[in-house]
This record gives sequence, structure tokens and C-alpha cells, in this order.
Amino acid sequence: MSQEDNFIKLGINLTKYHKAIRDKIPEIIKKDGYACNVETMNDEKYLVEIEKKLSEEVIEYQNDKNPEELADILEVIYKIAKLKGISKEQLEKIRRDKVEKRGAFENNLFLVVLYLLVIFNYIIRKNIIFYCL
Repeated sequence: MSQEDNFIKLGINLTKYHKAIRDKIPEIIKKDGYACNVETMNDEKYLVEIEKKLSEEVIEYQNDKNPEELADILEVIYKIAKLKGISKEQLEKIRRDKVEKRGAFENNLFLVVLYLLVIFNYIIRKNIIFYCL
């Protein structure tokens, strides 16, 4: 019989999470009078779980609009980068390079329609008329 089965038999309520957590969460859980079971994963397994955590944190921000969720997203991104061998400084350089090449999000631009100008110019020059239903 597993420890989990013993808890259930004794009527102890278990909540399963199966998710990546911050380093101090086990201490906080114990301080609050609860017990928990955590696993230390290797980098390869943890990368899979922390990438799931990124989606969770983004959804939490979208639902709550709480700036603390943005900090959580950054923390998770930094860990993913580290697991992929990328430092915060390297990540920032990648970000700056991308801003240089493609811009940032400073001007609140929103793409509505993309026109293929070559075809559009041809249609105009040839005076082709399209009928839309």
C-alpha cells in the first residue's frame, strides 16, 4: 500500500497538483500547517513542466490582469532560458536585437488587413474588376 493510499484510508484529504513550483513553496506549505510531497526533476523533465507553467501563468495574467502575474511570467521565462543555456543577459540581447530588426510594441499597432501589393498593383494597372457577393 502506498503512502497516498494510507492517507486516503485515514481520511486525510489529498490535493494533487503535479506542477512546477517556486523554491520556497514547500516551506510555505509546511509553515501553514500542511505537508507536501515534492520531486526534484532533472533539467530535461523540468523544462517540460516549466513550459507548462508558462502557459498557466499567462492564463492567470489574462484572467486577473494582476502585475504580479507578469513577474511570475518573467521568472518562468528566465528559468526556461537558463535550462536552454541562455543567460538573462543573452536573452536581453536577443530581445534588443529583435527590437532593432522588427521593432517593439511601443506604438500600439494592430494589423487589420495585409494586402499583397504585387497582385493589387497588377489588378489596378489592368483595370480588373472583382465582384464580391
